[in-house]
Amino acid sequence: MSASRSPKRTAKPARRSYGWLAAAALLAASSFVLLALPASVALRFLPAGVQADDASGTLWHGSSAQVTIRGRPIGAIEWRLHPLPLLGGRISAELRWIKNSFVIDAGLQFHGAQIFVHGVRGGGALEDLADIGAPQGWSGNMQVAIAEFRVDAQKITAAAGTVRIGALKSRKFAEADLGAYELAFSSGSVQADGTAIAQLRDLSGPLQLSGALRIAPAQNQVNFTGTVKERVPLPPSLQQEFQDLVNMRGRDTQGRVPLEIEFAL
Repeated sequence: MSASRSPKRTAKPARRSYGWLAAAALLAASSFVLLALPASVALRFLPAGVQADDASGTLWHGSSAQVTIRGRPIGAIEWRLHPLPLLGGRISAELRWIKNSFVIDAGLQFHGAQIFVHGVRGGGALEDLADIGAPQGWSGNMQVAIAEFRVDAQKITAAAGTVRIGALKSRKFAEADLGAYELAFSSGSVQADGTAIAQLRDLSGPLQLSGALRIAPAQNQVNFTGTVKERVPLPPSLQQEFQDLVNMRGRDTQGRVPLEIEFAL
């Protein structure tokens, strides 16, 4: 008796999965939406007191032609936002600040209470900053080269670079040439208490100026302690003003006039 044979079963074709295709399409659509987000989206996350109008471009590369801080116009800002650091909760961007002839380029990183500014370069006319803190009636050329400046919870943790002002003049002193000056953060500028001390010195001009500028963000204070001495001959417009300073402050044993100045940030 021969063994019975079971009937052959025809194999069903494997079902194709299109899940990966749907996921890829969703990812592409999401990427397109993110890339196309307008620049105005970024402006919604500005800190209190900061307002930006006339936005153009996208979230990732945009600009605002009118930026104000506490009601003061500070000029225009252009930015390039890096997307990958956002995955770690960090903001990283390249910035360009323009106020008339004054142009500054810088890198910015922001995370919680940490602010890190690096590669700050540029400059322009000092008088273009008159409405945001530069003394009225003064003119000159300012150049900024800050390699890094880091603040963590109102404590300065890194500072390196220079700020120079040249061809300094003032209407108060009949537009006499007051020379050039440099403010420098060196490797030992940052202090254990979260402050930073920069050295201020003259590069040329009628005044020999030297001293230390102490910046204390936690106290919102800046203090300058130093000395000044005239170079002969002083411009006529400076002579009486300097003599008044000598009468008020006196001179040290080297003929220098001591200076102590404090102002708020």
